[in-house]
Amino acid sequence: DHLFGQGIKGGGAVKRAILAHDAKLKQALASVMAMRNVTDQKALVAEHVRNAPSFPRFARVNTLKCTVKQALSELRQTDLDLPVPEVNMHIPQVLKFPCGTDLHDHPMVSSGKLILQDLSSCFPAFSLASYTGSFGIDLKSSDCIDATAAPGNKTSQLAACGFKRVFAFDKSERRLELLRTRMEAAGALENGRVVPECRDFLTVDPNDPAY
Repeated sequence: DHLFGQGIKGGGAVKRAILAHDAKLKQALASVMAMRNVTDQKALVAEHVRNAPSFPRFARVNTLKCTVKQALSELRQTDLDLPVPEVNMHIPQVLKFPCGTDLHDHPMVSSGKLILQDLSSCFPAFSLASYTGSFGIDLKSSDCIDATAAPGNKTSQLAACGFKRVFAFDKSERRLELLRTRMEAAGALENGRVVPECRDFLTVDPNDPAY
């Protein structure tokens, strides 16, 4: 990602370690390119990797802030150049955009109405809510536990599914702070819908009345 892609997303110790050696890495890359007599670093990538199939971009409509219909309407009105997304046949809150669609700076992402989340990541919360509801259990009176919650995409999705409360555990204060920021942007902290807790889930007493 650092040398051949669009840069390393997010943060963490690994990213800091790589960036600390940025100059040496780029110098080594330049040497290899000169040795191979190529001017584009992508020419160093194996052909089967360069020609690998492209994957679409997925985004989940945050129904805590708007409906799918409202999101589709706003997308059409605010960005005429944006390809019309396809509603996923399995999870109707998930929109599929063509490969290469860049939504990182889109105003609907910034406002928390759209959350960039891979399709596979959306299935656990959706399946849990569907399975629970199939027993006639009212989600609005049910609590849910996210044992390793940060950075929080699935956590906000659980809240959007309609659970009364989502207890979000993470033992890292730094990661939990990231979760709080994302939950606030998603509107998931309102009315105590998501309850972030900095602790190891394995140390939680299942008999604690709080849960």
